[in-house]
Amino acid sequence: MNQIMKEIKRIINRSLPTDETIVTGRDYVSYHYLNKGTQTDLEIYLLLKKINNKEYIFTPVRYQVNYNEFDNIINEVLIQTGLLPKVTDDNRLPSFFIHQQTNAELPVTESIIFEFKEQFQQNILPFFDRWGHINSLYEFISNVRDNAEIKEILGPYSEFKKAAILCLCHDEGYHAYMDALVKTKKEFFEKTPNESNAEKYYKAACILKEVLDDAKTAYKNA
Repeated sequence: MNQIMKEIKRIINRSLPTDETIVTGRDYVSYHYLNKGTQTDLEIYLLLKKINNKEYIFTPVRYQVNYNEFDNIINEVLIQTGLLPKVTDDNRLPSFFIHQQTNAELPVTESIIFEFKEQFQQNILPFFDRWGHINSLYEFISNVRDNAEIKEILGPYSEFKKAAILCLCHDEGYHAYMDALVKTKKEFFEKTPNESNAEKYYKAACILKEVLDDAKTAYKNA
């Protein structure tokens, strides 16, 4: 198993940035590669499993892109308003991520190296090339009008995430979008004042607007 995992790591290292963090557990290995230029974290997560005393690997269980530069903005607002629990650096939730998932159950033999290499070259690298920069998300949301499709990519709190993307990618429509978002959350809160989450969402929208407006000013003055 160890020799095979070393060879898989070598396959990854030939193509991804060298700033690497490896997180291991009893039944998984997670490889993180930080691109300092774009502040994105490229992650490949492998699940290891024993079945009837035989070793298997699910390769890859998950590969995803985390947009670390926006994590602090979104997470801080959501935690401050109680929409997310407090987290530490060890269990911090990525606010921006895109992932693909497969479940290829393979016995741990030499053949798994060739299987992984094929998946890596045909699927993982093209995926990272497409989504490895926040501008990829900006281009995506700029060309999609279906909120359901946007939510499928951005995940929970997609409205807030979209606002952050528009702001920090200098979109001219940011202010109109942010104002409309605050108005919508305010109207919903006024209609349902006893709904605790309605108040939290409204407060979150107001705080996010303040944070992003300050960030936009800072970007302009930089």
